[in-house]
Amino acid sequence: MVRVDQRTESSVQFLDTARELEIFTIKKCVRFPKRYARYFSDMLIRLSEEIYNDLCRANATYLDSLSAFEQREHYVKSAEKNLRCFGSQLAVAKEIFDHIEKTDCEPKEKIPVCSSSAWITWNKYILDELRLLANLRRSDKDRKNKFITQ
Repeated sequence: MVRVDQRTESSVQFLDTARELEIFTIKKCVRFPKRYARYFSDMLIRLSEEIYNDLCRANATYLDSLSAFEQREHYVKSAEKNLRCFGSQLAVAKEIFDHIEKTDCEPKEKIPVCSSSAWITWNKYILDELRLLANLRRSDKDRKNKFITQ
C-alpha cells in the first residue's frame, strides 16, 4: 500500500476526469431551462460525450506501430479541441444565464440556473483535463521516440 503523501496521478487519470466531466455535465444540464436545451444543454452534453469517447478510443489504441501512435494522437487532439469548444460554450451559457437571473421578471427564472460552485467545478474539470492531456501527449511523444529508435 502506498502512503497518501507518496501517491501520484494514475496514468489513466485523463480518462477518469473526462468521465467525471461527462457525468457532471449531464447532471447540471438537465436543470437548464428547457427553452435553452438545444442551444446549451444538448451541445454541452454532446461535447462532453465526444471528449470521453475520443479518450476511450485513445486509451484502447495499442501502441505497436507508428500508425497506432498517429491514431492515438488524432484521438487526443480531437478530445482537446472538443474540450476547448466545451469551455467556450460554457462561458457563453454562463453569461446568458447570469443575465437571465438579473433581468428576467418570471419568478421561477429568478432561481439560479446553476450555482457559482458548479461553474467553478466545470472550469476545474476543464483545466485539469487540459493539463492531463498535455502530460499524455508528452508521454506519448517520449514513447514514440523510444519506439522509433528500437
